[in-house]
Amino acid sequence: MLRQWLKAGYFEKQTFFPSEAGTPQGAIISPCPANMALDGLQAAVDQAVPKAFGIKYWGRQEPKRRINPHHVHLIRYADDFVATCSGPVLLEQKIKPAIQVFLAGRGLELSEEKTHLTHIGKGFDFLSQNIRKYKDKLLIKPSRKSVRNFLQKVKQLIVKFRAAKAADLLTHLAPLIRGWTMYHRHVVAKDIFSYVGHRIWQMLWRWACRRHAHQKGRVWIKRRYFMRYRGRDWAFFAHDLHGNLTTIFQASECFVIFINKYFKMKFQTVIWLTLIILGACNSPKKSDITQQPTLADYQVGEKWVWKYKGVTTEGVVRSDGEDTREIVSIDGVLGMTIGNDTIPVADIVKPEESETPKYDWPLKVGKKWRYENNWTSQDGTTGNQSQDAEILSYREETVEAGTFMAYTIKYTGKTTNSRGYNANEEEVWLYAPAIKNFIKLTQTQGDFLYVEELIEYSKPK
Repeated sequence: MLRQWLKAGYFEKQTFFPSEAGTPQGAIISPCPANMALDGLQAAVDQAVPKAFGIKYWGRQEPKRRINPHHVHLIRYADDFVATCSGPVLLEQKIKPAIQVFLAGRGLELSEEKTHLTHIGKGFDFLSQNIRKYKDKLLIKPSRKSVRNFLQKVKQLIVKFRAAKAADLLTHLAPLIRGWTMYHRHVVAKDIFSYVGHRIWQMLWRWACRRHAHQKGRVWIKRRYFMRYRGRDWAFFAHDLHGNLTTIFQASECFVIFINKYFKMKFQTVIWLTLIILGACNSPKKSDITQQPTLADYQVGEKWVWKYKGVTTEGVVRSDGEDTREIVSIDGVLGMTIGNDTIPVADIVKPEESETPKYDWPLKVGKKWRYENNWTSQDGTTGNQSQDAEILSYREETVEAGTFMAYTIKYTGKTTNSRGYNANEEEVWLYAPAIKNFIKLTQTQGDFLYVEELIEYSKPK
């Protein structure tokens, strides 16, 4: 029957297409050959385990109770599967060879590139989700690769429809967002949904600004494409041909599982897992506190490149370009090039004696301080910058140069000068300890918006 099904062909748009070989990706028949070929793999794994490890079946009724003190299990979905055990030796010497023999008898083989051994404490990716034990809790989250691929698809779709109407863009974008979020809504995804929603908003905002570049101001663009909907501001919207209102599906609105829904694992033994198809994903550890960099942390050849742009609410571009800084050695003294100047690194890392510094070292989430800066420009204009600073978070942040663990530091205050200028301002700095510098700056000052983002970072190996 399966052979006849594979050869039956298919209809699409009233046209018949023969199917002489292969199966269409995503069709209901696609996993059937894999399920039939891998049927019996669990029994092969059980038979490979020596009797000394104690896998037994007890009872008279089928299915019998499986006594498995060393937690030898096989989890399979179509052709993706994971084998688990309480020790790496049994996995490497018994279970993996048994799987290879089983597959060889069916003309299949393991992918050595995607097959490896990993610990549950480091976690692994399976079916686009990351499974990892954090101390005494097992958490399942959308994998980084899944998030990255999804955002890439969204970006490609928005670029494809960059000249289309908002309603046409929404028609294609909404199902993509809804499908991805619905798939991941049963796992720990609240923070990731919020991050994804923010990234999509950024893409849509650039899309809207591009359509009216140098023609309309930001206030007009906001009113044209974004509205307040169901208590949520900045909801992207459009009207279809019949005048009906449609809004984008927000990932953050999807019902999600919170971390406190997960319970402590009953088994305190260390569980080793081998991922047969997909690769492991190691999440970086968060730091509780970060000290100021020292002179020894810098090295010759280290380089940072930012791109920056400043525009008014009317769309007038006041600044647009790139800024490069590099560590050089002059007569054996480390210096950082900033424009045409070179500043000794020793001066940069020198502890600030001010009671109102820009960075109040050491950095720690929740820390607050006051920042004051009095300055004089080359034309003699004097000014004052007075801000309240707070470290909001320490988490992964993605910019054009890559993904870094970064502190989000928010400055809120006012800037004045001797020419009568007086404006409220807000700055958000993303500082990455790993590269000893900020990766993004977003500054709002009156009717002026300035954004500076790291696009390249390199250092000698």
